Amino acid sequence: MHKRGQIAYTPVSTFESESTTMAAADGSYGDMKETLKTVVGVSSPLPLVPCMKVDSFVNAQGLKVVTYAFDPSADAEFGAAKLKGVVILLHGYGAHTQYQWFHAKTSGECRTSYEDTTIDNLVKQGYACRTLDHQGGGRSEGVGSMRGNYLFENLVEEAEQYISEVVMNEPHLKNLPAFLFGISMGGATAIRLSENNPDRYTGMVTFAPMISLEKVRQAQVFHCIKNKHLEPFIGLLACLAPTMAIAKSSPNTMFPMMQLEYENDPMCYHEDTRVIVAKSFIDITARFMGPRGFDNVTVPFATFHSVHDTLTDIEGTEALFTRSSNVRNMDKKFFKVGEGLDVGVKMWHNLIAEPGRDLVFAAALSWMDERCVVKK
Repeated sequence: MHKRGQIAYTPVSTFESESTTMAAADGSYGDMKETLKTVVGVSSPLPLVPCMKVDSFVNAQGLKVVTYAFDPSADAEFGAAKLKGVVILLHGYGAHTQYQWFHAKTSGECRTSYEDTTIDNLVKQGYACRTLDHQGGGRSEGVGSMRGNYLFENLVEEAEQYISEVVMNEPHLKNLPAFLFGISMGGATAIRLSENNPDRYTGMVTFAPMISLEKVRQAQVFHCIKNKHLEPFIGLLACLAPTMAIAKSSPNTMFPMMQLEYENDPMCYHEDTRVIVAKSFIDITARFMGPRGFDNVTVPFATFHSVHDTLTDIEGTEALFTRSSNVRNMDKKFFKVGEGLDVGVKMWHNLIAEPGRDLVFAAALSWMDERCVVKK
């Protein structure tokens, strides 16, 4: 029995699976897949990746949170002794590690392919990668055994616990430059983590960070009622019916097959946003967009946002860039994504998965590489 808040790694066999750290004897992937069961009884294939280790810890709420570690093999161009840095990846709302950072072998199906993904390419370029399924998502437990049931700050706290007590205590990672790498909600999580421990991080990379949600406020709940019309009642609803699913989101109409990949993933959260989550998103975005919302941001950062994004607002990312006065201009970069812009390709929101992701990744990698001077 583990005490609340105590880090306790659990063998993968706890999840009714054989080890996921080994590939076939000949090193091939083939069709070998393992299944890890989630607390809500949903199963989904987890590809066998030679460089991946799956573990778990118990967060401060007593929930089991599943984590993933990716390291270059000893015989790779960048082996363990030649690591450039460690990257902590943070997934978006309703997602989980496999959905967010893996690819679909066939367009529209569940994402089970590791090759040529963001993590695969980071590892090939000499970065150790660490990530987790936040509570209520993927293979991690959720409050009341429910998906999508949390406060935003719960996610910040469990990520902080994981980084502080696990990642930063791995001997081969201790003196390496550390980068936060977050998409959408994960971008907001990265900002909060950077505020909590600015000296820990060499840099932060965010993709379509959840800083402003004005477009989502305009989404219709039913008939002429929009999300924004519910806001005056959100505090009362959070007390009376915190888990009620009510707020609408925006689908990916630009890349409908990618929308299918989300809808077909049994471990993603597909219902309307719960009241308690919606309120915490309103609170954090209001805080960010307030007059002193970025006063505590001091970590160098690169941020990417598409002008065609209808989920998170590019205006929020512009505010991060222009109002983070405690970050020198030379230490921050805002990449606008769109035809004829900094990253000249038409994309929507999921900038690490949609067509054009290679251009986004190349720009992010170049920015990180420039800052990878190993700490002495």
